[in-house]
Amino acid sequence: MSGVLARLGVQPPKTLIQPASDNPSGFWESKEIVAYHERLLASIGSAWSDWSEIDRDWSGAEPASGQTSLSALIDQEFGDASLFFVKDPRMCRLTDVWLRVLTEKEIEAKAIMPIRHPTEVARSLQARNRFDMTRSYLIWLRHVLDAEHGTREIPRVVVQYPKLMASWRVEVERIAGRLSLEWPNPPAQAGPDIDQFLDAELRHHSEGFEPSGHGQLDGWVRQAHELLQQIGQKDEDSAMQRLDDIRSEFNRVTSTFAQAFREAEAVHVDAMAKLRKQLKVKSAASSPAPVEIVAPLEKKLVEMESRMRQDQDAYLARVSELAESMRTSTEQHHAVLATLAGELRAKSEQVQALESQLRTQRDQLVALRRGFEQSTGLYQQESIRRKAINVELEKAVLNQKATIHAHEEKLRDASSETDRFKRQLDELKRTHASSSAMLRQEIARQKRAAENLAHEVDTLRDSKGWKFLGLLRRVVGRGEPQRTQSVLASDAATIRDSGLFDRQWYLDRYPDVVKSGMDPVEHYLRYGAEESRNPSAAFDTGSYLERNPDVWFAGLNPLMHYIDTGIREGGGCASGDVSQKQGTGG
Repeated sequence: MSGVLARLGVQPPKTLIQPASDNPSGFWESKEIVAYHERLLASIGSAWSDWSEIDRDWSGAEPASGQTSLSALIDQEFGDASLFFVKDPRMCRLTDVWLRVLTEKEIEAKAIMPIRHPTEVARSLQARNRFDMTRSYLIWLRHVLDAEHGTREIPRVVVQYPKLMASWRVEVERIAGRLSLEWPNPPAQAGPDIDQFLDAELRHHSEGFEPSGHGQLDGWVRQAHELLQQIGQKDEDSAMQRLDDIRSEFNRVTSTFAQAFREAEAVHVDAMAKLRKQLKVKSAASSPAPVEIVAPLEKKLVEMESRMRQDQDAYLARVSELAESMRTSTEQHHAVLATLAGELRAKSEQVQALESQLRTQRDQLVALRRGFEQSTGLYQQESIRRKAINVELEKAVLNQKATIHAHEEKLRDASSETDRFKRQLDELKRTHASSSAMLRQEIARQKRAAENLAHEVDTLRDSKGWKFLGLLRRVVGRGEPQRTQSVLASDAATIRDSGLFDRQWYLDRYPDVVKSGMDPVEHYLRYGAEESRNPSAAFDTGSYLERNPDVWFAGLNPLMHYIDTGIREGGGCASGDVSQKQGTGG
């Protein structure tokens, strides 16, 4: 991955470790930064091959003064480069130090996590460092778990080594997208160089998973490898939770045996170093070295190395046993916890139900108390009101009694006056009876006279003379067109202003007027009145003419006559016509 980044224009460190026979493409690691990491790990009693958890109480302080600081190393290795990369497996366990220093220098950190198959890594360690599969898996597991956990707060992307080898263009585009990067050297330009660099021969190991013989460790390694590939996917949160579970169990196991393992390893390493030194001294003292001197030392060295590996295997076997025991115990605890959690949920649901009932009852109690208080207040108000009413009633009763007493006095005083009024009333009744008889006789006489008059009017209207006079008035009217138009306009305005002409009523009552297209008021003035048509439901033209025959003889419009004369005279006969029509509804 580092070689690809360098060819894409990302600045590598200045003091690169030279390629070796086991890694001809180069390590792409800074000698100075690797040395700094070694000093830092040694200062806390650890090393690159340590698979135990770094003490959490360690504050991340740098080594003692006199050594170059990490901040200074960054300046020394990268200068003012705007985009650079740092690669060293030791960083996996030292993310706290790096992120703190980069933040202080206001450098934005982004993580690319290349994930190789754990068996490939174990084979590399076996070939280079003679580590067995168990120890190699322990080292791999510690580094990937700490690296994943330590980079959760910064932008990051996981790169699977097989995908990088198969389609590096897709991967570098995905990396740029996830980390918001723009490659200084575009992939199209760097393509040929990268294709040549990623020769399939550089993949030293490509077989499938090889068990270590320790079931719990193999299970952790398999799960971690699968879960790391889910980082950045939609189920990332679930994967990180499961990685946390593995890391917690791994830390519990290693905290028990890691220190003893390191101490035993240190003793063996020291003894082997002494033997090698003795062998070197004796070899230098006798040239060539006698077989009887060298052979025992070499045999002893081989025995110590074998014993150290046996001790390591024993420790690791014990670690695996403890891990399996802890796993079983953890599963049992989880089962108990699940049962307790179920019981707790049931109890919690019961408590919630009881709390709900309690809240309901409390609300009901509050409502009842509020209603009682309101009822009590209303009762008190009603009691006060009734007391006041009783007082007023008592006063009224007393006043009424006094009034009754006074009226009784007045009644007694007026009794004699009443007798006198009775006598006068009897006299008035007798006088009224006599007057009523005379009045009824006069009314009958007037009624007969009115009926005779009405008969005479009907006879007159049916006569030829009446019709001739109507025709004559029309002829005379046509003879004076200018005067008639002027009079019509004036009369029409007077009638409209009077409020006694109902335009819509007239049109509804006489449909022929609608067909003629003539203005209703003008029609009434020209023809309607002569034809005994009514201007509204409030005025009866025929009745008005019967009561006022002089209007007909004079050729006057009955409504105009009523407006000009009848209203000013207090209604005259027209008031009867108006009220009569209003009473009948027109």
